Amino acid sequence: MYVLTVILVGLVCLAAGFVGGKIFTEKSLNQADLQKQIDESEQQMNKYREDVSSNLAVTQKLMADMKNNYDNIVEQMATTTKLLEQPRVSEPQIPFFGLDATEQLLATSDRREESKRRAESLESQPSDYSDGSSGLFNNTDSPKQPEVDRV
Repeated sequence: MYVLTVILVGLVCLAAGFVGGKIFTEKSLNQADLQKQIDESEQQMNKYREDVSSNLAVTQKLMADMKNNYDNIVEQMATTTKLLEQPRVSEPQIPFFGLDATEQLLATSDRREESKRRAESLESQPSDYSDGSSGLFNNTDSPKQPEVDRV
């Protein structure tokens, strides 16, 4: 009977070891899966932080560029306002053309005005408006042209 008891105790220990090993193995497998999920989550979190960090850096650069542009616009508007508020100083007229060209243009203009005055001072009318009839409006009978038979 002693052998039977030892065999029975051995079977009970064997069954308990089998059940305990099964439970321990499942827990360790679950723990390994959980650890794997934790590692993946940490990697995703680190990648997300890097993405957010790079996006914030790009946004910061864009905002700095916008600030510089805005500062330039404000400076240009202030300069323009100062220029518009300055009293106008009358400067001598600077001719568009050179001095020689301006003198020749004025001389030509004077000659034209003089020739117009002379033309207006003439007492006779131009030949187009002469007293007598001329050209097409001549009242004299012109020889008739022969009529051509039309077929």
